[in-house]
Amino acid sequence: RPEDSYGLPLCRLVLSQDLTLGHRVYFRGFGAFKKILRPARKYRNMKTKKIETRPPKKDIQFVPSRKLLKNIS
Repeated sequence: RPEDSYGLPLCRLVLSQDLTLGHRVYFRGFGAFKKILRPARKYRNMKTKKIETRPPKKDIQFVPSRKLLKNIS
């Protein structure tokens, strides 16, 4: 629908801007998005058989609201 064409791009814009600044973004009745930093990890390189370290990784975590969980189940 034409009237819905502004909602999703606006949500994406708000999410990207606020998460870049490190803020938590909450949509009432839906859930919250927050930026987390995953720690560095060790892994074995299968070609060289050496243990190497991956750098820390930035990721986005979604926590659903209780209302959404109640509606789903």
